Amino acid sequence: MTGLTSKAFLLKGANGTGGNTREMVDATADEFAKQGIHPTVAKIREVIGQGSATTISDQLRQWHKRQDRKKAKDDSPLPEYLVEANRAILGQAKAAAAELFDEERAAYFIEIESLRNALELSEGVALELTAELARTRIDLEAARGSISTIEASVVQLGQEIALSQESEITARKQLGEQEALNVQQFNTFRDDLVNAESRLRGMEKTMLMEIDKARCAAKDAYQIAERKGNDYQLDFARAQQAFNSEMMDLRKKNGELNRECGRLSANIPKTRLKRFPSRVAIRQK
Repeated sequence: MTGLTSKAFLLKGANGTGGNTREMVDATADEFAKQGIHPTVAKIREVIGQGSATTISDQLRQWHKRQDRKKAKDDSPLPEYLVEANRAILGQAKAAAAELFDEERAAYFIEIESLRNALELSEGVALELTAELARTRIDLEAARGSISTIEASVVQLGQEIALSQESEITARKQLGEQEALNVQQFNTFRDDLVNAESRLRGMEKTMLMEIDKARCAAKDAYQIAERKGNDYQLDFARAQQAFNSEMMDLRKKNGELNRECGRLSANIPKTRLKRFPSRVAIRQK
């Protein structure tokens, strides 16, 4: 690409010491225009090597609007060959606008797809958390079963004590020790159960909050992207309307130039036409 072969040229040649992305986009677009090259998002991104496609596209659209305003200020009548050249340029501008719209639309769909992938990833995380919650509940049920077994052992031990009258003192001592141990184990299991239930409720609450946040963030991002897409379409429609208006003005000016040329041709003396034949005289013959 002539004159724009490296990022170093843009940073040093365009603004001396570099700048933000918007300034660099304007400088690069000006360089392309000077060389007769239509600036696009992809071409500018290749040169400056920074900035998102959305930022570059917004700034490039502003650059095109400024160029259009500069062209609109020139109301002087044009020769026919310049009118033809202007028509060709406007045709190229229309094609370039369509190309820019296609690039921005492609970038918009890529962003939408990225948001959809993020939403699917969030749903996958939610499924994993749900599976972890189910496993925790299974462990909790196993702990409750252990407590039931211990309680059954306590009941059975009491029955054995009632039947062993001869070893009542020894049995009572053993019973007291066993009861103390069982109570300690029971309290330990109960505390573990309470802690497990508390952690489970905390995990459920955290999981639900994270899922709600992820869904809200994905929904907001999707709505923002959708609004941007609508704005892009509206800007393109406005640009098309401005282009059509400009074409109507040019056709009107062309008609005025043709009438002026006819009037001037009719006022030129015929003797002068014979001495200095011109294209007008030839057409009159």
